[in-house]
Amino acid sequence: MNAGGNSTTRQNIMKTFNIYKKRDGQSFKQVSSIYADTFEEAQKEFAHNMTKDNHNQSNNIVWLDAETDGVNVTGFYDFNGGCATFVDETEKYDANEAADFLFVSEEAIKAGFSSWSEDVYTWEIRETKEYLIYDEDGLYTEEEFESLEKAEEIYPVCDGYSIKEK
Repeated sequence: MNAGGNSTTRQNIMKTFNIYKKRDGQSFKQVSSIYADTFEEAQKEFAHNMTKDNHNQSNNIVWLDAETDGVNVTGFYDFNGGCATFVDETEKYDANEAADFLFVSEEAIKAGFSSWSEDVYTWEIRETKEYLIYDEDGLYTEEEFESLEKAEEIYPVCDGYSIKEK
């Protein structure tokens, strides 16, 4: 504790990781953001959010557990185009048939991923980098962008800016 009685702790500085969405044949547009310490953490949250949202909005996607449902892999299964045989005697799915319907495994969700596609839509989470922006007087500002090209759109070289990745 410091003299004022307040405990001193290291503050986590969260980074912004932008999420983009596009429809087939169109360009990506930013739709939201995730705040996390690392890109790996952001990918895990993205994976959790995308699969949770998908499950909540689809009647044909079901969560099946390897131990209780007879499948080889725990995860979401998409029975939109059919369904694996459910054996009444064992109250489990035929594991070999079910494998063809695996949509995303629990392991993949826990590991995280950076893109998700469903029907005609694709979502991506992108890592941003810090860039140092200079003008003729020296350091002008520090900002985060997803790419050097995006930074150059805001701070064009023809206007006297130079940009370096931090």
